[in-house]
Amino acid sequence: CFYENLEIIIDKHDEIKNKFIIFCSSNDDVQGLFLHLTEKYITKKVYIFKEGNNFSNLDFDILICNQNAEEGLNLQGRDNILIFFDL
Repeated sequence: CFYENLEIIIDKHDEIKNKFIIFCSSNDDVQGLFLHLTEKYITKKVYIFKEGNNFSNLDFDILICNQNAEEGLNLQGRDNILIFFDL
């Protein structure tokens, strides 16, 4: 299951305080993943990328993005882990 594999990755890197940026191909996947992760990780700051928002100063643990975020989102930072959910 995609969710279980994702949880393994998040749990493995959780102690290092990495930030996770997860790309999904559809808005339905974004919404479903958001609901799942907010229930599973109640102490983490989980956000959905919305066009026009400035995430450079946002304090997040997990950022879930659709294909619209693939351009223009600054992903620099050594603590970021990028995950392509649908692949």
